[in-house]
Formats: sequence, structure tokens, C-alpha cells
Amino acid sequence: MNYGFWAFGKTCGLLGAASTTEELPDGRIVTHKDPDFPAVVEDVFIINALRTSRQARSDFDRLYLTLDQVSQERLTDLLAANKYACRLMIDTQAAADAQQAAQNTSGVRTRIPTP
Repeated sequence: MNYGFWAFGKTCGLLGAASTTEELPDGRIVTHKDPDFPAVVEDVFIINALRTSRQARSDFDRLYLTLDQVSQERLTDLLAANKYACRLMIDTQAAADAQQAAQNTSGVRTRIPTP
């Protein structure tokens, strides 16, 4: 089967159950994949791809109904929890502008001489 954007090796990147995260006492965050049905790619990657790539959105829509029930439940919950984060941006330039704006919020400082 052709997985398009979601091809990772010889499998579909949308497969797998939801992973869980744990914060360790030293502050590190550890992701634990489901031992029986590990996710191929993590939720953050899926959300970002759906937001920034028309190809990812198109292939997601095409593949969703072909996935097993566990994967469909994970993706349904992911989309429900991130309604606004998963909206497709208008184009790739809008995605690049949003990323640059998020990184450059400090503004420009100038010195104005006092009389």
C-alpha cells in the first residue's frame, strides 16, 4: 500500500496506540510507548505535519479509514484534544512566518539620545 507522506520504512507512520509521558524526579520527561502496539511517530510530529503540509493532510484523510481501531482511536483523541493546533495553515509561507514570529518576539531596541 502507498502511505505517501506517512511512509516510515515499510509501515504507516500513523499506526500505534497513544504513548504516555512521565516526569522524572530530576525534571526530565520520558516517553513510554505502548508495549503491545507502539506508535510509529509521536503525536507532536503528527500535529505539526497536519498543520504545515497539505500532502500530510491529504494522505491522512485517505489513510484514516484503512487503519486499525487502536490507531483510529488514538488519532481521533489527538484531533479532538488539539482542534485548533491541527488546522491546516494557508500555505507553507504562513507556516514559516508563524515559526519565525514565535522565535523573534523580543523586538528591536534602539537608543534615542536625550536632548
